[in-house]
Amino acid sequence: MFVLLLALCSAQQLTPIPSPKDGYFLGPMMSNFTLDVFYDHLCVDSASAYPGLMEFFNDNQDWLGLNIHIYPLPYHLFSFVVAQAGRYIQLKYPTKFIDFLTYMFQKQDYILKNGKNWDFPTAQNKIALYASQGTGVAFNEILNSLSDSDLNWSSRVSWKYATSRLITGTPQYILNGVWIPGATDFTTAANWTNYFAGFQ
Repeated sequence: MFVLLLALCSAQQLTPIPSPKDGYFLGPMMSNFTLDVFYDHLCVDSASAYPGLMEFFNDNQDWLGLNIHIYPLPYHLFSFVVAQAGRYIQLKYPTKFIDFLTYMFQKQDYILKNGKNWDFPTAQNKIALYASQGTGVAFNEILNSLSDSDLNWSSRVSWKYATSRLITGTPQYILNGVWIPGATDFTTAANWTNYFAGFQ
């Protein structure tokens, strides 16, 4: 029995802890409200939800902590490549990450419509180009990062972190550690205003 328990324990896979801490954080480091946001750059619903949330955050950034996580969904072709480019910008050029996120949402429709005709090198080149256009970071620097095994691993650890929080799709939200199922349909600042009014 002991041997069986030992075998079960050794087979248990622990969720890696991202380093640095996962997500792109905005707002006060000490806050009564921290909203974890999970987006996929190639998710239409994520793109629809993003402007309203950012409008609400910009009006309330003195008290709201916002932690943005990228969770590439496997059924969106090349979503992981986009996420890896975003991971590079987040780690190396953090002040440009919101520019990247906004620009890739703007390019989302083009990527979804044309990506099915791309091979993998073409996808890497296209996404590196858009990332460069959106952030001003050199095209070759971003393209090289997409072949970096350490960055690839970091992006996968970030993805696994989201699954450890029971995230299954996008957009999804966690407030102070508690999942908010109804917020998935929020698309306006007014939706968030009404939601947080319930805490007053």
